[in-house]
Amino acid sequence: FTFNNIVAVGIRLGYLDAVAGFISSYTPLLPANYREPTSQFNQARLYFAKQDYDRARHILLTTEITDLVNDLIARTLLLKIYFEQGEYDILEVHLERLRGFVGRQEFSHYHRENYGNIIRVVRQLITLAPYDKSGREQLRVKIGKMKPLTEREWLLSKITKMSRH
Repeated sequence: FTFNNIVAVGIRLGYLDAVAGFISSYTPLLPANYREPTSQFNQARLYFAKQDYDRARHILLTTEITDLVNDLIARTLLLKIYFEQGEYDILEVHLERLRGFVGRQEFSHYHRENYGNIIRVVRQLITLAPYDKSGREQLRVKIGKMKPLTEREWLLSKITKMSRH
């Protein structure tokens, strides 16, 4: 978990080269049974941060992630990749599978509520007409008030991007 947290903080701070070096240097020190999936999961996170969505997607679809929280993070990354690449049909299927996954697993109320909120907002976002200024503003306000919502910053950035087109 410390390894994952270091990668997450490094990516958030924009130290992508340092994160790449960290993954390379410290992967061999991970326990053998966690080494490959942890390395691959974090490599996918790094590729996503570098906007290399195809490589991130490939890793996420071919790596078995056994930790439930990391699985949620991986599924969220896939959601973002599908959105970024404009693959809304796959995204719809993915959102439905994510909803089912969260419903079937033993997650805390916080996780259930957070991921339910993410799913609802992404569905609203992909159905929002690009010319609907009022709808965008209403969704922006809704996202700003919604709790919990761990992907607030990313979701707001998508509304901002829509308003420039």
